[in-house]
Amino acid sequence: MERNNSNRISLTKRPDPITLGPADTLKLTFQVTEVATDNGVQPHQTFLRFFDSTTGEEGIQPVRIAPSGKAKFELVRCFVL
Repeated sequence: MERNNSNRISLTKRPDPITLGPADTLKLTFQVTEVATDNGVQPHQTFLRFFDSTTGEEGIQPVRIAPSGKAKFELVRCFVL
């Protein structure tokens, strides 16, 4: 399933959960901007939080942000049998 969402997200409202299948890839491209000017900024630290509400497990992944405030992240699911 491919989703393309280029809308602004809220930092105070939790986004809807998504489910990934065994062959799915999650790709995120985003920009961190200053609210007043809409200019890109480079935070000192940035993390993505992944949470499984079924098991209660969570994972934290650091993300590198460019000086322009832009970032890319890709999560590929891989199962070894």
